[in-house]
Amino acid sequence: MKLIIILISLGLDRFLNVGQMLKRFCWLDAYMGFLEPILKKVEALGRLVQLVIVILPIALIVGLLIWALSDLWMGIVAFVLGIGVVIYCLGPDELNEQVEQYASACQSNDDQAINEVGEKLLVTEPTQEDSHNSQSITEAIFVQANTRYFAVLFWFLIFGPFAAIVYRMVALLGARKQYAVSEVSESCMKILDWIPARIAAFSFLLVGQFMGGFSQWWRHCGSGLDSNDEILSNCGLAAVGFEVADSMELQPEDIKKAMRLIDRGLVVWVVVVALITFGGWFL
Repeated sequence: MKLIIILISLGLDRFLNVGQMLKRFCWLDAYMGFLEPILKKVEALGRLVQLVIVILPIALIVGLLIWALSDLWMGIVAFVLGIGVVIYCLGPDELNEQVEQYASACQSNDDQAINEVGEKLLVTEPTQEDSHNSQSITEAIFVQANTRYFAVLFWFLIFGPFAAIVYRMVALLGARKQYAVSEVSESCMKILDWIPARIAAFSFLLVGQFMGGFSQWWRHCGSGLDSNDEILSNCGLAAVGFEVADSMELQPEDIKKAMRLIDRGLVVWVVVVALITFGGWFL
């Protein structure tokens, strides 16, 4: 069932851009404003308690709704709702579309478009120089792929839609610096990203230049929580065929190569899930 949900969700998100039409999490600011008085009352209990108060109601509603509908119409309603949750948690922006926009802007020397798209792709506080630095953008694409796709799918496979919505909310709260729980959300993100980042980085190597990047993966696979971005970017660059150096000038076509590598990595995940699924049926 999870295999079919993943296939349909990725297809609808990529080819029909359903997620963008849903305007994912546009309600988050209003929701945080509603909870602000409650969060102030429990401030003494710590930021982690505040984060739980923010996330738990939404996650419980999703989890309980799917559980309550699991037997309705032979589970079809819960199945469709599961697809909706996964699509909603992917992204929230379509990475392939942004990569195409950035590459086109570079080819046409459109500085304004380069800055606008570059700011959306970069995971750290961007500067104008970063937006024009093709290496920084390419590294960020690999990190964004984990946050937008791989980690969501990983937690969905482990714990279902409940975990997918928890991950996405933690990611968004950490990315939007204006909230009281943003800092603790960033810390939680490092924990939630640790395993999927390493699996995603290894999948890049499987569909790219394995021997060129395995040393990078091995060096970082057992390292701490602060190394998630590094293992993704280093393994991604090596898998595409670039030396991991302090400064490289990559062309727009090289940036597109990174996105194609990510797509192949997603295919590997789908194939592995399929093998596990079919293996479970026959064992």
